[in-house]
Amino acid sequence: LIFYVPFLQAGSMAEVADCQSSPFQSYVKDDFHSESIVLDNQCEKDKIQCEPQEGNVEYKYMLVNPSEERLHHLTTQLKWRVLEGSGEAIYAIGVEDDGTCKGISEQDLVSSLETLKEMSERAGCDMAMVRKQQGKEGWCAEVMVRQKPMDGHFIDMRIAVVGNVDSGKSTIVGVLTSGKLDNGRGLARSSVFRHRHELESGRTSSITQHIMGINASGDIVNYSSIHAKTSSEIVKESAKVVTFIDLAGHERYIKTTVYGMTGCVPDYTMVPHRVFLDSV
Repeated sequence: LIFYVPFLQAGSMAEVADCQSSPFQSYVKDDFHSESIVLDNQCEKDKIQCEPQEGNVEYKYMLVNPSEERLHHLTTQLKWRVLEGSGEAIYAIGVEDDGTCKGISEQDLVSSLETLKEMSERAGCDMAMVRKQQGKEGWCAEVMVRQKPMDGHFIDMRIAVVGNVDSGKSTIVGVLTSGKLDNGRGLARSSVFRHRHELESGRTSSITQHIMGINASGDIVNYSSIHAKTSSEIVKESAKVVTFIDLAGHERYIKTTVYGMTGCVPDYTMVPHRVFLDSV
């Protein structure tokens, strides 16, 4: 599987600002936003794919004032969706089972989010709204539900970072795990390299693994402190741990890269591309 790192565009930033305005502010996390997984970026589209019977995606048109029996059933369903997603589930509110983005009123959406919050608390999860957009007749929302860490258990995701030499693999890993931008002279990658000759040449020759922790609210654990946290501290505070496997790009170290791709058993592969350099 190929993993692409999404970047927010101007339109996405406007939607984020809209979500953060009242009355949705309490459901939005500053560091939680990413590109929509279920709802299409184009608000003009009135329909998405039908609700999958299996997996961690659930469509709910409205969740307003359910009875206790209904709430118990909804919570059980949420637990199953979270289990299907290995600790994560995605809820689309205002969307019918056939994928029609009908939308609901703002008041009903707030009430539905309150119900989903109650369901999440009963299931031992936390939730945050990823996206809110206009449907055919009202508002639709996409919500991420993530299981809270218990007894040291967390979601483990392993991403191998591979690509051509000098494509910025180590720099990307350094920025993502430290939260600090590169200075253009190799500052970010210097925190990733292990050997002196790597610092001198600017090229990776070995296999290194660096983690990025995400808590149940969707905040990056690595960025929550002025001082760099140790791996054990990050794991302890995280509900999900993303391990970046930084691999060499030079043909001289191809055997090392192949070993890292097979021996480290990654779940996804991220392939950086030199868009700027190739277009000059």
